[in-house]
Amino acid sequence: MASFESTTSPASSPSPSQPDIQYHPDREKWHARTARRLHEDPTLPQTLLPAGFPKKLNSPLVWEGKDWQGEHQWVYNLTGADLKEIDDAIHHFRGLNLSFGHISKATFPLPNLGQTLTGLAHELHSGRGFFVLRTIPVASYSRQDNVLIYTGVSSWIGPTRGLQDKDGGVLSHIKDLTSTHAASIGGPAYTTDKQVFHTDQGSDIISLFALETAAEGGVSRISSSWRVYNELAETRPDLIRTLSEPWAVDEWTEEDPFTLRPLLYYIDEKIVIQYARRYFTGFLGLPRSKSIPPITEAQAEALDSLHFLAEKYSLGLNFQKGDIQYINNLSIFHARDAFKDEGTNTRHLLRLWLRNEELGWKIPEPLLPLWEKTFDVTPDAQTFALDPVIRAAVKARRFLKNHGVDAEVDGMFDMGAETMKLSLEDKLRFEQGDDGVSFGYKAVGANAVDATGRPDTVEFINIAKDDVFAWPKRARRTYPITVNERMDSTIVPFVKKSVEINNTLLDVLNDRLGLPPGFILAKHPLMEFSGSEARVIRNPPPPPEYVDDIRLAIGSHTDFGSLSFLHNRLGGLQVFVPGSESWQYIKPVHGHAICNIGDAMSLFSGGILRSNLHRVV
Repeated sequence: MASFESTTSPASSPSPSQPDIQYHPDREKWHARTARRLHEDPTLPQTLLPAGFPKKLNSPLVWEGKDWQGEHQWVYNLTGADLKEIDDAIHHFRGLNLSFGHISKATFPLPNLGQTLTGLAHELHSGRGFFVLRTIPVASYSRQDNVLIYTGVSSWIGPTRGLQDKDGGVLSHIKDLTSTHAASIGGPAYTTDKQVFHTDQGSDIISLFALETAAEGGVSRISSSWRVYNELAETRPDLIRTLSEPWAVDEWTEEDPFTLRPLLYYIDEKIVIQYARRYFTGFLGLPRSKSIPPITEAQAEALDSLHFLAEKYSLGLNFQKGDIQYINNLSIFHARDAFKDEGTNTRHLLRLWLRNEELGWKIPEPLLPLWEKTFDVTPDAQTFALDPVIRAAVKARRFLKNHGVDAEVDGMFDMGAETMKLSLEDKLRFEQGDDGVSFGYKAVGANAVDATGRPDTVEFINIAKDDVFAWPKRARRTYPITVNERMDSTIVPFVKKSVEINNTLLDVLNDRLGLPPGFILAKHPLMEFSGSEARVIRNPPPPPEYVDDIRLAIGSHTDFGSLSFLHNRLGGLQVFVPGSESWQYIKPVHGHAICNIGDAMSLFSGGILRSNLHRVV
């Protein structure tokens, strides 16, 4: 039997859209939205609070800006004896020859000041929730020693440091970077713009150290979230309920575009709030993702209410050069006025995220993944950038994991060690020569590292890709016996796998650049002669005349090829990041390779992709 049925589909309802709300709160829109919602439902103020939430909080953490009479109530002025202890601690730590990741109360001893700092840590967790140390004599120390002081003193407040980027960075620079990194800025911290009230994501304690202040503006403002809670609980309990329900928090990733979690919690008789407005409105280089659910009108009103009530009860801090500010990030909102830099008065803060395991509050379960991510970094993996960079910014050099070449890499290091053990006379039989081709052996001192002509301190062996693919025939030149004996077992598989990896990356870059399929790979025909090579570098102990702090092994340069696939075991590699003022170390990561874009790729991409200056020390 055949049949035909005609049906009428119901009209589809329009998809919900994002409310009219931006990063910068608009007081008139807030009042209008509040009036509209109360007109639509006059019973909202009679809403019951979420189960277990208190009607009112009573604690030293509940305060208003007008309650404070003067700075003497929250500023601890460092004495001459305190500063002497700090200076002694610098020398003590330097004598240990440890990386900065190992800065702790034990390695940065402060016999008397430490007791004061321990008391102030208690003030953060169970007192007013904030304090300021005044003043570190910033101008008396190098940038590196200022970072050491800041980290050492802070280890007495919160011994556990948190990650602030994907490369082990536990120190951030808060500074206007719009002139150098405008396209990658996703938060107001790196602009001169006003920063609205918020908490930082995934940390108990927020600390800021003022290396320099602005010529105008930039006042640091804080506000008790517990006082804001009391106001809302009394007048708009419906917004407390809204804040305690799951929100779609923008993660700005394709794999997991958003996370569902509340912004407000009541746990262990404490209110905990974790929120930043930009996760729901976007900001500059990170607009709100289009693939996630819009916030509701109730949520929009809640966001505005948090900001304007925090502003109503806020306290402005006179942040001076050399001050260190600590706040309880679980109970205190913070914000910043817009500012203007001029000449040497260029606002520059350092930031640490900290946790005190002994005094720290219990973290709500939905927030645990954030805390685990933030504080999952070992001392050896911690890095401390001495110059400003955008957190997690994509640079020309990145780490690559799961490359499948670990065994061959081990063999390449063994081959290099065997080759370097040969007598200099034997190695020089395979010297590169003066014909401009780099294949073969290069002895120590054959190249200059700077404009003065100072010789380099490294030796290396370069093996042509063409010889590898022609093996056992000769394509470009001959090599020491240590190379030939390792060709089948190590060098051939290493080079072939490396070529496959580079070709994969070239295809990815080709697609991201919007070029015709295979365009870049066509510029790299496998069986044509090229400058591609495998290299093993050895940096022997420096000669006695190298007494300066930075012993250049290989001078600053960019790579001439398309891509480099680098495996680093002992460190020493430095890059000069665009927009910075000093060299930064690239820390070796086990099982990872470093990929660097070369000059040829810059040409193929029309300058979109660029190679960073780098060197070896």
